[in-house]
Amino acid sequence: MKDTKIDNEQELLNTEREWVQAHREMDLEKISAILDDEYTQLKANGETIGKQELIASYSKGKRKWEIAESDPIKVQIMGDVGLLFGKWRGKGVNNNQPFDYSTYFLAVYRNHNGKWRLLADASLVQG
Repeated sequence: MKDTKIDNEQELLNTEREWVQAHREMDLEKISAILDDEYTQLKANGETIGKQELIASYSKGKRKWEIAESDPIKVQIMGDVGLLFGKWRGKGVNNNQPFDYSTYFLAVYRNHNGKWRLLADASLVQG
């Protein structure tokens, strides 16, 4: 008998791996495909941005990733909603300014037509 919960967790983790790879390659088409149309990001300063703002910030072509890594800590599936708790590591250059940070994050995915899509995320940048 197939374990749907484990399959869903694995599919969500596969989507997260695709998300990370798309960042490394700055594959905006893939990033856009993974983002749900209702996507919202809560930034550390309390500001929120949507899918179009995020894609626009990447579209300027001034962001390069040396390191983009996601280390999932816990996955929780509840029907068509999946929560991914993890740690993100990013290093690179954005608008000629270097960045190097680690953050714990919560990503909320929604299973839409059999595909996991990133609905929302929030992170806490560590000092």
